[in-house]
Amino acid sequence: MTFTTISVSKNQYNRKQVANLLGTSVETVRNWERNGLVLSNIYGEMNERLYDDLDMERLRIIYMLRQTGYSMSSIHRCFNMFDTGHKDEGLNLLNKPEDEEYLLSAGDQWLNALHNLENDAVNILPLIDQLKKIKV
Repeated sequence: MTFTTISVSKNQYNRKQVANLLGTSVETVRNWERNGLVLSNIYGEMNERLYDDLDMERLRIIYMLRQTGYSMSSIHRCFNMFDTGHKDEGLNLLNKPEDEEYLLSAGDQWLNALHNLENDAVNILPLIDQLKKIKV
């Protein structure tokens, strides 16, 4: 009889630690969970979700893909293929968006849209001040 040893990660990270390591927000990590990109079955003493080193590898890949402009749906499709044993096909899916992805990727960009609106709001304040001076 032979026994196979399974290496268990000693490192465990909560959402805040993951966010700090990746340079993103806790809400972003939570959003990736809600979208099914990462799922951990490890829970801490206070019932908070924890991630091990394998999860961190996946989270780093998600972060990198999001930073390079891939939509959540593209990443989700890629990981679905990878998780079901179709590793090569998963990578190919990243560069072959499906028709519905264009609709979904617009929703993925809401943070960028909010950031642009914030910049516009900041830039309009000096213009309002200039208008006030002209009116007087």
